[in-house]
Amino acid sequence: MGGGSYSGDVAQRTRSTSESIVRARSQRASASERRECHPDLNPKGKNRECADSVEHPKTTPIVVAMDVTRSRGEDIAVIYGKLPMFIGQIIMKNYVPDPTISFAAVGDASSGDKAPIQVGQFESDNRLDEILSKIWLEMGGGGTGQESYELTAYYYALHSILACNRRGKKGYFFFIGDEGFYPIVAKDQIKVWIGDDVPRDLPAVDVFRKLQEKHHVFFIYPQKTWEERRADIDAEMQQRVEAAGGLYRGVFSNQ
Repeated sequence: MGGGSYSGDVAQRTRSTSESIVRARSQRASASERRECHPDLNPKGKNRECADSVEHPKTTPIVVAMDVTRSRGEDIAVIYGKLPMFIGQIIMKNYVPDPTISFAAVGDASSGDKAPIQVGQFESDNRLDEILSKIWLEMGGGGTGQESYELTAYYYALHSILACNRRGKKGYFFFIGDEGFYPIVAKDQIKVWIGDDVPRDLPAVDVFRKLQEKHHVFFIYPQKTWEERRADIDAEMQQRVEAAGGLYRGVFSNQ
């Protein structure tokens, strides 16, 4: 995938309406709203490919994997709004040849999220807007201080096919979030969400090392005080407790 070129003019014409939809979806979903991974973003049993073409002979894959739990769910609306400028700067500054982007959403498979991994195809045109609009902002997380970055790393390490690797080049992988990752990639989670049968749990460090064979990998953490991060974790815990019918306020909090 990855044909065509991104048009900032086309994006701006649809931005006002579409961006409001993206922002609305960052709030808790209503009963009538989709509450599952969009089929186009479900990675189970699928690969994502960044292929060279006559139009784009030297593709540079760029993965942006965003935390969409409660503490960071609004980030996707910001990225959606800045996407034309982001791609425009890459092209104008000639940072990399033929940039081709895959957006991913990261949740928390260990805390019962229904869509802990959502993965978009590599694209270079305005289909990127469509992918962002399909991401379900589950706003979950479990208050553990960890999210399923390692599960997402496993998917891209094993299930992305990058033409640049055959040319001796690497892509660029950016995790955006405010938590840590789990120390192992659980074999049962790999089976449920990705579809692979593996004999044992995998050390996360080995999976990230494998990912680094394909990509230059970066973690981008927002600058927050401990009080702000604790408030985010508390909010995730409250959501889980109340969703299960429990009492949170006055028991686990000072409110």
